[in-house]
Amino acid sequence: MHDHLSWISGHRVLARGGAGFDPASLPGLAARYDLSDPANLFQDGAGTIPAATGQPVGRVSDLSGNGHHLTQAASASRPTIRTVAGRRSVYGSGTQWLDVPASLSLDRRNSTLFVVHRVRSPVTTALWHMPAGFPNYRITLDQTDGGELQFFHGGLLSSGIARSHGIAAAAAVGRSGEIKLFLGRESRGGLAAAEAGSSAGGYLGNSAGNFQIVGHLYAALAYGRALGDEEIARVLAWLTAKYGAVGPEEPSFILFEGDSITQGVGGAPEEDYSAPAQFAARCARQPKWMNLGTGGDTIQNMAANTAATIAHLAKNAAYPNRIARLLIGHNDLNQERTAAQVKADIDAWIAAVRAGHAGVILAGCTILPSGLLTGAKEAARIEVNAHIRNVADFDFASDLAADPRFADPGDAAIYGDGIHPTNAGYAIVAELEHAAFAARGYVAA
Repeated sequence: MHDHLSWISGHRVLARGGAGFDPASLPGLAARYDLSDPANLFQDGAGTIPAATGQPVGRVSDLSGNGHHLTQAASASRPTIRTVAGRRSVYGSGTQWLDVPASLSLDRRNSTLFVVHRVRSPVTTALWHMPAGFPNYRITLDQTDGGELQFFHGGLLSSGIARSHGIAAAAAVGRSGEIKLFLGRESRGGLAAAEAGSSAGGYLGNSAGNFQIVGHLYAALAYGRALGDEEIARVLAWLTAKYGAVGPEEPSFILFEGDSITQGVGGAPEEDYSAPAQFAARCARQPKWMNLGTGGDTIQNMAANTAATIAHLAKNAAYPNRIARLLIGHNDLNQERTAAQVKADIDAWIAAVRAGHAGVILAGCTILPSGLLTGAKEAARIEVNAHIRNVADFDFASDLAADPRFADPGDAAIYGDGIHPTNAGYAIVAELEHAAFAARGYVAA
């Protein structure tokens, strides 16, 4: 079963693990990497050429003082620095990673790993792999958008903890009697007894040529001993405070459902500038969230296929506020489905999700104007929006369409192609939705 970190640590321990905490104060710190600080990032392996946003990274300094610096000798395999919403990270696009030196050796029955990451990619992603010897010693996120935090330690150990598309701090500890994984509010222990032996060297964001990261890395730490649960909670609280990762006290899980406008088509790049990504960046403390927007999707299809939505909500039962947010209907109207049909499908989706997951909070959004919706289609959009605002059984709705900044689909600064918002347009969506969620206490203002 899942455990809440709060019962391990409580507010007092989390406070001690906040901004004033130093991870070196816990014995056994073997390596520490801050991939958000340019003082630690260099273009070359020797550490002589500083790296800035947009430049490749050939070395990340080990701040533990043990000299286990991350490097990448091949220029084509060097990740780059990105700065998004004021937060810097090292980004791999699927063919880049960093090498962990062989000098970093860990006892598989007495060690702890932490990785702060942001990954939305639907492919399997290796966060940290130390392959020397057998069995493998690897933290991964599995290949589906609804995937889980996994650990390879002589075999695949799936934690049952759902991944996040936001900034997340994951931890894995190997003890003589068990392996335990942590992420957000959740921990899962008793997965297996740790295998004997040690692993040395390896990769951050790669698994021996497979599963290279498509996403952001913010920090990584290794301890040469098995930290206790309370110690792990303190480190996770510190990582949460420093990097804005979803923390064990955050009460909300938000599932963003919809079509290409939820997916972020038109954002450059969409993983950083979609409305859900910009929504999370606005939060003082990040909730756990997932973006399931799919280009071309319709409410007709979604109403007939709610099992995945219900399963995602069930996987995140540790969160008191489990919220499914819906922004869809444009494609249905463009395919000349009537307002009555679209309204009926919205109501059917709401009823099915409520029936499938008790206590779910449902948030709606009105449909934005579009260069494709004119004449009778535009009249249908206005009618459906009135239903979303006043009739549909949403717990609350964000009235995106009423904002005057979205009035003209021909405004290229807001609508890049007359249909999909630009980065600036998605920022408005994020602003309006964040205000609606924050007003109800579901996210931190």
